Amino acid sequence: MNVYDSLSCKSDQVKWDASFTVGTTLPELEAGCARMDRDEGLVRAFLEKNGVAARDITFSPVSMQQNFVDCRFNPRACGPYGSISYQLTQAVRVESTHVRRVTAEAGTVTPLIKEGVVFSTQDLKYYYTKLTSLRTRLLAEATRDALGRAEHITAATGSRVGRLVSVTAEPFQLTPLDSTQVSNGGQYDTTTITKKLTAIVQATFRLP
Repeated sequence: MNVYDSLSCKSDQVKWDASFTVGTTLPELEAGCARMDRDEGLVRAFLEKNGVAARDITFSPVSMQQNFVDCRFNPRACGPYGSISYQLTQAVRVESTHVRRVTAEAGTVTPLIKEGVVFSTQDLKYYYTKLTSLRTRLLAEATRDALGRAEHITAATGSRVGRLVSVTAEPFQLTPLDSTQVSNGGQYDTTTITKKLTAIVQATFRLP
């Protein structure tokens, strides 16, 4: 028989991926790079002011994308180099164990916007890093539940449960609390702080 056993757990790690951008033209490229340096400083100061440790912050190198513009509407962007503008982008990642604090901070970036930083969040992901210790506990509980159910079923027929022949653990399901979905390959939800960890065992008992 297949038996499910689950418990709730709270994420103990968060990853916040965001980025900020500056638009510029080739004649103003140097000024655009200076603006990126300024914005990086503002983002770093904002994060640290709100309790994020410097060691939890990672800035990626600046990337540059060419964009073609219509010279009829923006002749200054063309100049002698053609109809090209540039978008400078820098990604920033926060990896922290302060899950609630970082989540709240991701929703209150208005001060950065007021400073002129074009800042946007790409992703917030939540992880639970103590699955190994919970797996053993859940598998044991699921196996005990399987025995209890087998005893109830056999008692109704006037029989009894013999020895355990085999037990197989299925992939674990880490899902949102209200989820009822089960995947053959297992699931690992990163969208919610509080999750449900479900163990599935297939137990076979011998009848005497």
